[in-house]
Amino acid sequence: MKNKKIQELINLYKSGKLDLAEKEAVKQIKNDSNNSILFNIYGAILAHKKKLKEAIVNYKKSIQINPDYAEGYNNLGSVLYKLKKFNESIEAYKKAIQIKPDFAEAYNNLGITFKEISKFNESIEAYKKAIQIKPDFAEAYNNLGITFKEISKFNESIEAYKKAIQIKPD
Repeated sequence: MKNKKIQELINLYKSGKLDLAEKEAVKQIKNDSNNSILFNIYGAILAHKKKLKEAIVNYKKSIQINPDYAEGYNNLGSVLYKLKKFNESIEAYKKAIQIKPDFAEAYNNLGITFKEISKFNESIEAYKKAIQIKPDFAEAYNNLGITFKEISKFNESIEAYKKAIQIKPD
């Protein structure tokens, strides 16, 4: 029964019914206050509604309930990034990767954050790791291309962009 309710909540979130999703998340959390996934989803809903500080509280709660919850750390890192707390964001992504070494999305997010603070070599390495884990990761190739362009490595940039387009022509 719990999984069905969580899936319904995820579907509400994905369909953009954020107010309804938020109400449902609060209701489900009242009934199951020790569920890290519920707090994570609630954090995602709040982040989508630009309630970033509330989202952080809920991501941290999801991690407190389950310290090995890589998705919670990754999502926390994304909100910290939006708040320009780049060092904290990097730490959250690194923790997600430590827990789940094959977490391509966390590596990609780490690369984005490193690029933002002009740590281009670290950024490139993070994107390459994301691509190594998930060879069809068009977004990581695109981000790699952006980073190569930023440091005037135009041939490498073009190759990364071509690969991104080959994977995802649209």
